[in-house]
Amino acid sequence: MEKTVRKHEIDMLHGSIWNKLPLFALPVAATAILEQLFHASDVAIVGNFSGDACTVAVAAVGANGPIIGLIVNLFIGIALGANVVIATAIGCGDDKAVERAVHTAIVFSALGGAIVSLLGQLIAAPLLSTRPRAKVPSSAASVCSLSVSVRSVSASVRSSMSSSG
Repeated sequence: MEKTVRKHEIDMLHGSIWNKLPLFALPVAATAILEQLFHASDVAIVGNFSGDACTVAVAAVGANGPIIGLIVNLFIGIALGANVVIATAIGCGDDKAVERAVHTAIVFSALGGAIVSLLGQLIAAPLLSTRPRAKVPSSAASVCSLSVSVRSVSASVRSSMSSSG
């Protein structure tokens, strides 16, 4: 027995945009909220389990926030570009171009995630010690470098998953 699947399509070209725009804006807002919750959980876990070095460990997690934000926003921008290419191919009715664009986006996001993860491991300590306005104290450098390494891996994986979805 075959089941019919009903698709819920939104026509963005006709009618008022104001009732359709939230359907596209809510996932972006949810991503930002989840990123903040991820950062808050990092601070809570590090603060509770770091013992005597609590202040240094929490400072280390906070110091790498802008770097991780840069990585995540880079992948979000790449995902938006891929969405434009895919939407254009869908609009033209070119199924082969859609398939190529989707496969390219998935491969690019996976490779990009691996490269960012590797770079995070290699340049975490030098990058944090040379930040001109917020130099990380030497007592926090090793903890901070470890935190950037771990977060770069998780950020690249999360970003590549959202890019390929």
